[in-house]
Amino acid sequence: MTDRAQDERITFKAWNPVVLQNDSTTWCEMDVTSIGDCLLNEGDELLAKNFVAEIVAPNLTVIAWHMDRFRSPYYSDYPRHADWRGRLALTWRVRIDFSGAVPTFGHIGSGPFGVNAWDPTFDADTLFVDRTIERCTVLCQISGLDDVVLLENCVQDPRTIEYPAHTGVPARINLGEVDLPADVERVDRVISACQAQGLRTNWASY
Repeated sequence: MTDRAQDERITFKAWNPVVLQNDSTTWCEMDVTSIGDCLLNEGDELLAKNFVAEIVAPNLTVIAWHMDRFRSPYYSDYPRHADWRGRLALTWRVRIDFSGAVPTFGHIGSGPFGVNAWDPTFDADTLFVDRTIERCTVLCQISGLDDVVLLENCVQDPRTIEYPAHTGVPARINLGEVDLPADVERVDRVISACQAQGLRTNWASY
């Protein structure tokens, strides 16, 4: 596995991949952002294989995959951009089920990990890059119970918070579907509340 995020050959960045297993299934979950014009839709088996080979191990057998699109400030390279599309990075939550020998479980690393792949199911002529209704998720880096208390102070309903199972993985505040740009202030208020509590809402230090 190599961090090739600056390599011109890669098309996607994978963030915070976690490898999990129960009695019958082994799978990897990760957040994915695009580089350039390569975007995700439903994906296909080859794309899933490329992600698994780069992030987990080569020669694994892909069983199933699923991709959910959302926007988040955490993976933005421009968290203070005037345009909401710059502040809220287009991101996908990707799950890939597979079988085969896995060298390690748990949190693989923060990333970004570069992946060279292409989704043939994405058609820019028929699928909107910018949508009016988007799912939005605010990610926050937390460590320890003190940060959990701070995070819960930032939201009206703590049930919107998804806490990580592994150290180093950000917590997630799921805001559901948001009308953009009309409701972007709602997202910004949550981001500002987290930052006021000293929580990091972007992958880069700034």
